[in-house]
Amino acid sequence: MRRWTARYTFAWTPIVTFGLKRLKFLEWIDQNLEPTAFSEGPDHVGVAPKRSDVRLTVRHNRMTVDDGAATDSGVSALLPLVGAVFESFQPKSVVLSSASAAWTAEWPDPDYDAARRRFAIYQTGGPITAALRPSDSSTLIDLSGPDHEGQAEFGIVSREELKERLTNPDVGRMVGRPETKLRHVKDEEFPAVSLFVDLSLRTTHPELLEDQADVETELSDVNSLGEQFVTVMAEQIQSRQEEAHDVR
Repeated sequence: MRRWTARYTFAWTPIVTFGLKRLKFLEWIDQNLEPTAFSEGPDHVGVAPKRSDVRLTVRHNRMTVDDGAATDSGVSALLPLVGAVFESFQPKSVVLSSASAAWTAEWPDPDYDAARRRFAIYQTGGPITAALRPSDSSTLIDLSGPDHEGQAEFGIVSREELKERLTNPDVGRMVGRPETKLRHVKDEEFPAVSLFVDLSLRTTHPELLEDQADVETELSDVNSLGEQFVTVMAEQIQSRQEEAHDVR
């Protein structure tokens, strides 16, 4: 199981004095960081402290945290910046409004063509006709729960397909994840065959976040929710598709 790229959006009450407080935040950046990448204007401040693909962007009504590194460290490098955002902007009624992440579960069948065929047959309930048989499939489902709603697109992918889905999220039907060049991921880290899940969640009953620690906890919680969802989905598909007849 692995979480690859992700984007988290935190919303708050629009800051009327954003321009003034922006200067305080810029001063903090100047005193504490030597950014890899930086963007600044009247309506935003964007900064990548160590890697250009792990960045934070602040606007008058929201903060976006992007993780395009696809490494275990995730957005941990941005947490001090999050603390500076709270100190400088003093946002009110902060909530996690949405989270989009790409996940994979390594697949037990190393034969990509056979794996995607079995998955397609599982999705359709069995062979259709002798003339036209399922050979591949991707599925889009809506999700709902007590605190979140959203969508997930999933299917079997090869190593090269996984790279494409990560570097160019627009090839899928979901929106929201950042693009990445996968600079820090070795080729052997990509599974030969995997279940790819593009998961997007919106928070329907958010908790108010008061500081950096609350944000860190919220990120951990939403990632745990995604990991649990993908883990159970992979287990159920693997178990149930064994019952489907594999037409060769």
